[in-house]
Amino acid sequence: MSEDITKNEVESDVIETDSISEEKKDDCVSMARGQELEAGENAGVETGGTGETVESATEEIQVSTENASGTKLALTKRVKIILGSAAAVVVLILAALLPNMLTSVDDLCARGEYQKAYAKASDEEKLQVKAESIAAERCVFAVDHLKNPDSFKLKDVYYNEQNGGSATPAGQLVLYISGMNGFGGSVGNYWLFAWDNDDKEWSYMCAVSSLEDEEYKSYDDSEDILEKLANNIGRMSIKSTMEKGIKLDKDAIGRINAMFEAGVLDSVVPVEMMDRAST
Repeated sequence: MSEDITKNEVESDVIETDSISEEKKDDCVSMARGQELEAGENAGVETGGTGETVESATEEIQVSTENASGTKLALTKRVKIILGSAAAVVVLILAALLPNMLTSVDDLCARGEYQKAYAKASDEEKLQVKAESIAAERCVFAVDHLKNPDSFKLKDVYYNEQNGGSATPAGQLVLYISGMNGFGGSVGNYWLFAWDNDDKEWSYMCAVSSLEDEEYKSYDDSEDILEKLANNIGRMSIKSTMEKGIKLDKDAIGRINAMFEAGVLDSVVPVEMMDRAST
């Protein structure tokens, strides 16, 4: 009997142990399942959190990209405005400078703007421009002293300058001008002008139709003799100026005649007169 009890007790212990083991096993299974569910829920929460974080980060990146694009667009717009303004300034500068750059010395002389022409002219051209300006201004004097001013026609100009190492201009100017006389015929005369250092102007000396010296007659009175003497001295200066000085080309002669016909010759200011007036 004791054997049976022992056996039953042992079996009971075994069964109870198995039962406990089963219960524990069930509990473990339940616990494991609970942990799996909890882990799944936690995993779902974490996954959801990660999704929200990713979406938030994406939105921030998009906002940053949009801001960056906006900044780039604003910068590009400012650059375009600056470049446009700079281009406008360049256009205005060119518009102001190009006319002067493209205008030649001859064009300025044709408009009677001899000061500008003289400033723009090369060293070799300056003497020609100066001579033309003085001739144009002195032609006004000649026109006023013609019997028929409308018949004025400039034919030739000779200019001889001697500065003597100083800045004071000195020399002679010869104008060969044709005009109608009192009988309606055309007559040519050489007009001589000389620089007067005292009055600081080009003074009229004489006008002669021929370069041949006049002969003195026995019946000449004192006034006739003095007039012939003055004219003969003038002829010497005219011939000297023609031999030693420069002769203006036909283009210069044409410009002066054109200004006379346009009625603007009397507005000419010669280069030398301007220079003297400014000192």
